[in-house]
Amino acid sequence: MQENLLSSPNNLLGLEYATAIVSTNTNIEILPVARVGSKYHDKQLHEQFPSATAIRKAYAEKRENLQEILPKSLYSALENANIINLSIAEKIALLNVDLKTLATTLDCGEGLENAFKKAALSPEPLEATLTSARYTASRIRRIALQNLLGIRKPFIFECLSAPLYLRPLAYKAERKDVLSVLAESQLPFLSQGKDKELLEGVAAKSLAVDIFAEELYAVLSQKIYPNKTIVKRTR
Repeated sequence: MQENLLSSPNNLLGLEYATAIVSTNTNIEILPVARVGSKYHDKQLHEQFPSATAIRKAYAEKRENLQEILPKSLYSALENANIINLSIAEKIALLNVDLKTLATTLDCGEGLENAFKKAALSPEPLEATLTSARYTASRIRRIALQNLLGIRKPFIFECLSAPLYLRPLAYKAERKDVLSVLAESQLPFLSQGKDKELLEGVAAKSLAVDIFAEELYAVLSQKIYPNKTIVKRTR
């Protein structure tokens, strides 16, 4: 039973949330919701509750039955989404970093940095080249994306041990009351561009990485960068 529980990515994520709630002694009530329908990595497009993996696969293959399975609003959002390919950007970032620095990326130990450098010159996607019984595709993707964003292991540990900030990505106009509650937090609440001046140290560095990720997405998706909170990035 325990082995089955820990074999599911969703269960692991749920356990991490529960651990964080319990360890911080908050009054948040935990309400587990059982996953029904397809499993996390199921590639078969079932009519009821298909997995995200199956949906992405069907969309990439332009399968017509996808429109019949998904709700109209979800299918419309998928059609209007900006599908970006990080592969080229990640390979350029790998070519532009030295082995010693790459090795300080979280989960990129045991000489894996050498394999990444070599894979950057391959015409195949990184995960296709590097995924194995020892290194999962999700681990390969995490390392590549962290390197692209300039995120290294020491910085992650700094963020985990320091107070950061609250920054809403979006909210409905009728729920502005939520913003008032968030503004009462002991953490800096960022609701407009000038609020970046509230941050210093690790929090300021974290926001800079956040914004760099948004700028990168805007470039790769060929969208105009909408966020006014522009912060000079320090690496």
